[in-house]
This record gives sequence, C-alpha cells and structure tokens, in this order.
Amino acid sequence: MTQRKIRHAARSLALQKLYIWDINRDISNVSEDIIIDEDAEDLISEEVVIYSNYLVEGTKEHLEALDDLIDKYSKNHSVKTIGKINKNILRLSIFSLLYNKEVHPNIVIDEAVKLSLEFSDDVSYTYINGVLDSIKKKEL
Repeated sequence: MTQRKIRHAARSLALQKLYIWDINRDISNVSEDIIIDEDAEDLISEEVVIYSNYLVEGTKEHLEALDDLIDKYSKNHSVKTIGKINKNILRLSIFSLLYNKEVHPNIVIDEAVKLSLEFSDDVSYTYINGVLDSIKKKEL
C-alpha cells in the first residue's frame, strides 16, 4: 500500500472517529472497523491506525485553537452552526496544517476536499477549500 493510500485511509478513519466523538464525547469503545467505505476495509493496517490516532488526539488536544481559527476564517458561519462532518474535516485539516509540517499544505487541503466529497454534500468542498486556503495564506 502506498504512503498516499495509508494517509488517506488514516484521515478517513480519523474523521469518522472525530465525528463520533463530537456527538458522544467518547470514542473509547470505537473500533477501527467503523470505516465506512467497504472497499477500504483492507486498508486498516497498524500504520493507518497509528496515524489516525495521532490525528484524533492532536485535534482534540488543540480543539479550542482550531475552533477559534474556524470562527476567524469561516465567513458567515460560526463553528457552532457548521455541520459536524464539515467542522471535523476543518478541525482535522487545520491541525495538520499547523502541527504536521511533514505534509505539504496543498496535500492537506487536497485531502480535505476529498474527504468532503466522500462524506459531505456536493457543495461543501468549496467552502472547506476556501477556509483552509485562507488559513494557509495568513497563518503559515
């Protein structure tokens, strides 16, 4: 499995865990088997789980700062009114932009758009792309 596929599977899994955590505030009983894409089930390797857990824990650790940036750069939307999937795509991606310097910002944004297309509605990807691009230009 290529590094790109591993990272995408890990981000997908992290997004799903963050979504569940955002609803329940508890992911202690969440299995890696929650991955939604049945074709991707074979992508759940130890490396995917480790990177996914890093993304989830880092996002949760910096949640307040991430939400502040979403509020700052999200025109006409507050973090409280954004749908949970889009909010968690933004949180996960902003965490990656700010704290995971080994991944180029353009890759982070591209992955966020892909996650939006996979898990959200057909128009959210432009909103997510715009918010992340603004953060990239003004915060990095």
